[in-house]
Amino acid sequence: MLTNAKEFAHLLKKEPDWGLIGFDDRSYLLAQKDVLPPRVKPFLYFDPTVDINKLIAQYKEKKQLSLLISELKRAEKEFKNVVLIYNNLGLIYAKKKEYEKAIAYFSQAVRVNPYDPTNYYNLGLAYKNAKQWQEAIKNFKKALAFDKNYAEAYYHLGLISYEKKQYKQAITYLKKYCKLTGDAAVPSAYEYLGLAYYKILCLEKAIKYFKRAVLV
Repeated sequence: MLTNAKEFAHLLKKEPDWGLIGFDDRSYLLAQKDVLPPRVKPFLYFDPTVDINKLIAQYKEKKQLSLLISELKRAEKEFKNVVLIYNNLGLIYAKKKEYEKAIAYFSQAVRVNPYDPTNYYNLGLAYKNAKQWQEAIKNFKKALAFDKNYAEAYYHLGLISYEKKQYKQAITYLKKYCKLTGDAAVPSAYEYLGLAYYKILCLEKAIKYFKRAVLV
């Protein structure tokens, strides 16, 4: 059965008689296990209907992250040019702090779909974590070119600008992030705003944002 209904696929996959045997970025292929030929193996560990961060936490806790990686790599061989696979492998390697591998997979996602800002954001974040600032900046700005309200891109551009001692630029980016996210802004955004103002000797504003960081 082929479906593009994520919730339906998730419920059907939980049935013991059914297994997930294929997927791409928009659809899911499931079949009854008793009619599958021996060479067709259902996916036991990776579930494209479940958030990848939840799966990573689950298998990391069990010290079985290698099982998740192996099934995604099997999927990579069987199904070509699926952004979901590249991004999920990238996120796993980023969690493992293997940033060069993460960069390679996120780059594949960008290659397949160069119009999705999330692909550039993921790649930018991997470059940032690898301390490759210029590549990170380039990809965050590409994400913003497709979505000018991509708040997290402004946040990380702000942090990079601070690390590069470009304090006024950091303030501009972080203020944009805080404006877009409102009450959902993370405390560290206000903390870095306070630090940036402190560095340029605007002490009253520094104090204002330090206080704001405590209140979030």
